Amino acid sequence: MTLEKHQKNIPLSWLSSHLGGGEQVGDLENLITRNSYNLYAYEGVGHHTEIQARAKKLLAEKKAREEKKLCFC
Repeated sequence: MTLEKHQKNIPLSWLSSHLGGGEQVGDLENLITRNSYNLYAYEGVGHHTEIQARAKKLLAEKKAREEKKLCFC
């Protein structure tokens, strides 16, 4: 008997203690609502937006410097 065939007959013990995917999502939604979490700030989206803005500014400055070098005015 191969290990794979043997494992098919053994119930996974951790399955009995874990919620299904839908239940987990529902529990997380309730937790977020109950505690008034700001989902976007909680996941760091606010900080990411700041980084994006800084990166855009740096890229624009670099592009302006490069265009200035190419201009023979």
